[in-house]
Amino acid sequence: MKAKETTLQQQEQLLHRENSELTQHLASAKREIETLNGEKTALQREQHSLKQQLTQRESEVWRLNGEISSLQQSLRQLGTQLEQEKLGLSRALESQTQESADVQWRLQQQLTLKEEALGNEVRDHSETRAALRHAQLAVDEAREENRRLRESQRPAEVDDHWRVSRDEVVILNEGMLGTGAWGYVAKGEFRGKRVAVKCLHMEIVASQTLQRVHRE
Repeated sequence: MKAKETTLQQQEQLLHRENSELTQHLASAKREIETLNGEKTALQREQHSLKQQLTQRESEVWRLNGEISSLQQSLRQLGTQLEQEKLGLSRALESQTQESADVQWRLQQQLTLKEEALGNEVRDHSETRAALRHAQLAVDEAREENRRLRESQRPAEVDDHWRVSRDEVVILNEGMLGTGAWGYVAKGEFRGKRVAVKCLHMEIVASQTLQRVHRE
């Protein structure tokens, strides 16, 4: 009986030790489970935080993509506007160039017309002056002819005491006092005195003309 009791006691002790070991293992397993649960919770929190960050990054990416699309659209619009402005400036420059050429052509035409008109006026003026000279010559000739006729109607008295030698007259180079159809009047000296000297034009000097001057 004692042997059985001893055996039972030993078995009970063994069971008690095994139960204690199992209890310790169970407690250790619970602690490990709690630790794993804590790590799981931390991982879940980290995963949630990462999801939030990912969502924020995706939102930021969407926002940046929208801004990029808007910038690209603005750049396309700006490029189109620049092309239109470039085309407008090119057309305006061509128009201004054409207008400048037209203005230059019109100015050249006006200048040509004015030069022609000026040439015509110069020719008309020259012709008028020539006509006036011819008319003055005709008037002078008519007056001389009239005077000659009057002189021919009365006896001529010739007196040569007033005639002087050409060598006694010095014509001064101080300009003319006057001019006419037959000649001109210049400043001169005669026997030390200042006098007015009437000189005939070379192209009309003739014996008949000299006789008329002598009669004057």
